[in-house]
Amino acid sequence: MPRFTAPEILSVTKIKKRAARSRRKKDCYGDYIDEKPAPVPAKDEWQITLKAPHSELTDWYSFLVIAMRLMVWTDPFGGVVKKMEQAERIQKGLTVFHAPEVTYPDVARSLSTVPRPLLQLFFNAFHLGKRFVPDRAVFENLEDWPVVSKPKRVGQKNKLKRKNQKWK
Repeated sequence: MPRFTAPEILSVTKIKKRAARSRRKKDCYGDYIDEKPAPVPAKDEWQITLKAPHSELTDWYSFLVIAMRLMVWTDPFGGVVKKMEQAERIQKGLTVFHAPEVTYPDVARSLSTVPRPLLQLFFNAFHLGKRFVPDRAVFENLEDWPVVSKPKRVGQKNKLKRKNQKWK
């Protein structure tokens, strides 16, 4: 899935899968043997192709996706939307900023830990769909921002429970 490519230069189309045909193959005696086809899942597939070339603005979009992944451990299309595939989400533009529809990932850090100016860049680029060259000063001033909360480790609670249990 092209998570780092700007959605406006992608063409997302649903294609129906065809059932596999059985093949006829000769055995060592010259007789024909019908091979059974592999089972085909009933799901349709999504075909994703570029409909426009990359530009400087789409490169900055990719940079912001990487920055978001470094800051909160998820990308704009992270999380889960019930009964919707990833390609369909990209087509509709449902990002982690669409709170009621998208369930934010448990393993990701909260968006409240992101400095406000950087969060505004993420919101404008991913939720509003604006394409722009971000201001360099936003990234230069990041070292002045304290880390608000420590990241939560997956499975840490279970490890602590096992550690405190007495084995008989």
